[in-house]
Amino acid sequence: MHDFIFAAIKYWYLTLALIALIILTVFVWSKALKASAKRNAEKRALIEKLEHEKFLRTEFKALTEDKIRNTDDAVLAEGIGTHIQMRLEQIPDMEAEFEKLSQPEKYAYAICYIVQDSAKGLSGFFRANGAPLTPCALSAAEEIIGGEYAKIFRQEYDMFDENNETSSYSKEAVEKLDKKAGEIFEAQKDDIFGKIKQYFIDNSECFVHSEA
Repeated sequence: MHDFIFAAIKYWYLTLALIALIILTVFVWSKALKASAKRNAEKRALIEKLEHEKFLRTEFKALTEDKIRNTDDAVLAEGIGTHIQMRLEQIPDMEAEFEKLSQPEKYAYAICYIVQDSAKGLSGFFRANGAPLTPCALSAAEEIIGGEYAKIFRQEYDMFDENNETSSYSKEAVEKLDKKAGEIFEAQKDDIFGKIKQYFIDNSECFVHSEA
């Protein structure tokens, strides 16, 4: 031990180099672990998303009034929109076909994307989509959901609308609105999904198709 200490003192520059190498190795190893954990988390999230979409496509390939009435409210909010998406996918010009949908069908389609694309913040919906979906989604949010959530939806809609000269985009403002919208949705989600389901029940004749 005495010889080792003596050598470490005598060759202090080598000791410092060894310590620096150890620190660098630990740092690189730590970064690699974090990167690997992030990749694994992203992979799991993608797999879960694909499995969820597969479930919705299987579960809502066909719709009946009984399914609309007895499906879990939150699942139904995505399910009918997925059913409509599968129908639209069969048409070469999806946008033109979307315009042919009844208003309840347009609202159901828009609500599905609000739920899915707003999972990490309401602004995610507006970044991922544009007209004719976003103005339809605004009407759906105001007419079906209402309340403070719809007011925030309108504010973000105006911020992301390039043709709106009265409201300018602000990253800080959007982040605050995202946070507030998320808190409201989480606190009121049972009521919100309940309103959506009731709208679907009231307009079930527009949604019932034997096959997507």
